[in-house]
Amino acid sequence: MSDEFVSLSFRDYLSQRGKRYTPGSEILTALKRDDEFAAITSQRELDDYLARRKVEPNGQIYAYVVWKGYLVAKKRRRRTGPQRV
Repeated sequence: MSDEFVSLSFRDYLSQRGKRYTPGSEILTALKRDDEFAAITSQRELDDYLARRKVEPNGQIYAYVVWKGYLVAKKRRRRTGPQRV
């Protein structure tokens, strides 16, 4: 399997992620529009971003949920190839 089918950036994950209507939808929509958020490549960068932006605790929770979903999708993609997240 080639790398082009295996790699999944956080930005790609965010753009492919289905819209879900949850209490955090507004927060996540705002985060997804931020290029700096979409460019995150590690948990440490996420932590730094949330601290720098002074994201409220609920926003932090939703951001971590999305990040964990991204990590799961990335692992799944390595095993099975590209698919809609």
